[in-house]
Amino acid sequence: MKALLIIGIIILVFSVLLSFSATLYVSITDVVRMKAGAFGLRFDIRSPERDAKLALKETERLEKKEERALKKKKRKKKKAKNGRTPAKEGHPKKEEAFSDTVFLILNIIKSIFEPSKFVLRHTRLTGLCFDMSVGTDSADKTALTYAGIGIAVNNTLALLKSQIKVTVKRFSLRPDFTAEHITQDIRFKVKVRLGVIIAGGLGMLINMIKNVFIHTKEEQTPENGLRRESAEAER
Repeated sequence: MKALLIIGIIILVFSVLLSFSATLYVSITDVVRMKAGAFGLRFDIRSPERDAKLALKETERLEKKEERALKKKKRKKKKAKNGRTPAKEGHPKKEEAFSDTVFLILNIIKSIFEPSKFVLRHTRLTGLCFDMSVGTDSADKTALTYAGIGIAVNNTLALLKSQIKVTVKRFSLRPDFTAEHITQDIRFKVKVRLGVIIAGGLGMLINMIKNVFIHTKEEQTPENGLRRESAEAER
């Protein structure tokens, strides 16, 4: 009885955890900010501060790479002066067959297609606040730009609503004939339950393993073996 109670509690706890949502917070103003969060925690994915840190790290990495390249070049010069030329050993590279590469690409596409549709059906875009003011350097250009943006935004929203659940909190798109540039403040959240993400990931993994197993089994059939041997003989 105690064992069943413990199992029941564990299942209940897992069910509650999997019912929580992973959330992507997006803010588009003069800069783009993106945060991911779950269980009340948030982590920066993209922000000016994060981009600056990444740029600094990339600069440091490139500087270290250049230093290593200079040191290597100096060592080669010293060896050349001393008459020590290291013998180059050839490492034959295995060329992948074109058919295997095509199979890999098709396998990935097939594996992610159905699980992606499942995850997409359970994705929610909530709290959409869209505020955009369209202005250019001339009145006629402003009118044309406003019309073009309006068509693009409405078509995008219609497409999103046909695929996922979309909740619009505030929507404002207007022309501004006194301004000379476009200003926007767009904010929204994308939510997916953790259980859905795990189920989708497992579905992709199972499909990939299944497709690889079927492909390997087909290759091991006598007919395919004879075809491969005859193709190699022709070469």
